[in-house]
Amino acid sequence: MANGVFHTKYGIKINLTREDLGHPDRAGLMEEIVQPVGQRERLQCLTDQAGGQCRCALADKTPWMFIRRQRRGGQLVLALGRAG
Repeated sequence: MANGVFHTKYGIKINLTREDLGHPDRAGLMEEIVQPVGQRERLQCLTDQAGGQCRCALADKTPWMFIRRQRRGGQLVLALGRAG
């Protein structure tokens, strides 16, 4: 599973393994990216954004992503999913 996405509005890569998502200067970014799909900007697969052949494109799936919070081993973590 990927550990990052591309934020289409800001033109930035978001690193889900970092507490500040790799952007300490963007207060509120965490809250923004976990909004329902219809309430936030589009998040794109990093491989697709870079012009590569990602597994989603090869399987005729969308390169658009969403992020949700989920519990794993008692910890709250961020997980990626396909938007369609």
